[in-house]
Amino acid sequence: MSGNAFRGVSAEQDARFGNKEKKLLKSLAKTFPPEYSVKVDMNKINWEAMKVWIAKRLTELLGGVEDDVLIGYVFEQLEGKKAVDPRLLQINLTGFLERNTSCFCSELWNLLISAANNPSGIPQKFLDEKAAEMQERNVERQKMQERLQFERNKQGQLRADYAVAGDRERKSRWDRDDRRLERKRSRSRSRSREQERRRKTKSAGEVGIKETVVEAEVEAEEGIAIAAGVEAEIEEEGQKDGARVTNGIKGSEDK
Repeated sequence: MSGNAFRGVSAEQDARFGNKEKKLLKSLAKTFPPEYSVKVDMNKINWEAMKVWIAKRLTELLGGVEDDVLIGYVFEQLEGKKAVDPRLLQINLTGFLERNTSCFCSELWNLLISAANNPSGIPQKFLDEKAAEMQERNVERQKMQERLQFERNKQGQLRADYAVAGDRERKSRWDRDDRRLERKRSRSRSRSREQERRRKTKSAGEVGIKETVVEAEVEAEEGIAIAAGVEAEIEEEGQKDGARVTNGIKGSEDK
């Protein structure tokens, strides 16, 4: 027996497996989508972007279960390869994804075709979704800015209204203070005038009393003078009457 009989070989090296794959591919040829006929240069793919989609999509197809083994296996089948046959990929994944295999492989291959034709190596769908997301964010940001501006305007208007109301209140308070002060000044002036009037009245009364006293003194002095004059006249008349009586008596005696 030759030495080659005991040496291990891969499925690709074993003609028996190759014949089986060819027969399987031929039997399933009509079930593969037409895009599988498009060749893809795997070196042009941005795998960082594709790995995110592959892991997310496999998890969705498995009902939310994240199978790291399956995800790693798919990466191994694609990354670092010059070319990949999507038909063989679908056959190899059938045991994992079962009825979801064709859906996943078809979506994957369409994305790989788009990515290889894009200078960035990213599928156009991803770029469009990112642009739509950014646009949505811009719209939300614009709405938020409009709401913020509305709130700022509202707050500004409220502050302006409060300021006007405050000015009115201050002006009203100042007017009340001015009126109160004016009333105090008016009362003060009234008291001053009343005090001045009383002072003048008191002064006039004192002057009148003094004049009355002077007049009374003058009248008293005049009365005294008149009385003195009357007494002098009476005395003089008495003296004259006495002289006439004396003279009469003397005349009678002489007769």
